[in-house]
Amino acid sequence: MAGSTIVAVKQALVTDFTALSGMSNVSVSYAHPGERGGKEIVYCGNVRSGEHDPVALRAGRRLREENYDLDIHVVVSGTKLTEDGSETRALELGKLVEEHIADNPKLGVTNVSFAVISAIELETLSTSNGPLTQLILTVSVKARLL
Repeated sequence: MAGSTIVAVKQALVTDFTALSGMSNVSVSYAHPGERGGKEIVYCGNVRSGEHDPVALRAGRRLREENYDLDIHVVVSGTKLTEDGSETRALELGKLVEEHIADNPKLGVTNVSFAVISAIELETLSTSNGPLTQLILTVSVKARLL
């Protein structure tokens, strides 16, 4: 594929989430941080679809429309939490993410027409180290490329 906004969108989200006041004690990263992560993590995950369609069929250079879904993972864990407390905290962080994207639908990225939260998934596991909650926010992105 000749061009895509995927990397620029992920970079913008990481930069923006790191600057949010409610994320000061949260590990925000471009990809899963592995052992570097703490008890609260936000990171960019899988990208799906990546459709590139011509905007119009005509002679000469054609614009392409790019459509894809990007998963943003919010992970909360800890021995001092209950299962519902862990889910509540994950949803609080998820709300910060969702409100930021709603207020900045173009994400400050050239060629992005809009980004919007289109789905969520929430799962909590009980582990010997306390509950582990993962909230996945699916961000649908539409962009226009040359």
